[in-house]
Amino acid sequence: MFAAPADLPPDEPPFDGLFAEAEAATAAPIYETPKTKPRDRGSTPKRASACPFEFGAQVPDDYRAAAEKIGLGTGDVQRVFDKFCDHARGNGKTFKDWLAAWRTWCRNEVDWGKNRRPAAAPPPRNRPMQKEDMQHYTDDF
Repeated sequence: MFAAPADLPPDEPPFDGLFAEAEAATAAPIYETPKTKPRDRGSTPKRASACPFEFGAQVPDDYRAAAEKIGLGTGDVQRVFDKFCDHARGNGKTFKDWLAAWRTWCRNEVDWGKNRRPAAAPPPRNRPMQKEDMQHYTDDF
């Protein structure tokens, strides 16, 4: 059928290596998984812990500063801190960062707690609405 070219030895097939470049390209994987950097054993993630404060503990200075920066009144800080610790211990709360949890508690206290400015009360329902009652609903009067 086909005769081997004269420059090839007779024991080697004439078309061997014709597709060697294509075979080499498909032999390598199309996508290689990137090598992950080994984790430094000294930087293990911080684990969540239970409340580190005992009942009646004084507010630490950094916690007091955070509360005052958020806008919690100076006189309320100890009361709110006791409330925060009681809630955490009573509900088995664990946090990785207790100072961050305290800041969140203080923000919520300012937004929703006792320090919140009360909304305008609606008029009593046992009498007809008066002109001064309408001031709660519109500024036209």
